[in-house]
Amino acid sequence: MVTTVLITLMILALLEIVLLNGARLFFMIASAVQQAQDDKYTPHPHPKK
Repeated sequence: MVTTVLITLMILALLEIVLLNGARLFFMIASAVQQAQDDKYTPHPHPKK
C-alpha cells in the first residue's frame, strides 16, 4: 500500500516536470514562430548583393 502511494507520487511528480518542460518548450516554439511571422510580414530593408 505504501509503495503504491510512493510510486503514484513519483509518477505524478515526473508528469508535472514533463508538463512544465513541455509548456516551456511550447511557449519557446510559439514565440519563435511569432518572431518568424513578424520578420516575414514586416519589410526589412535588406541590401541584396
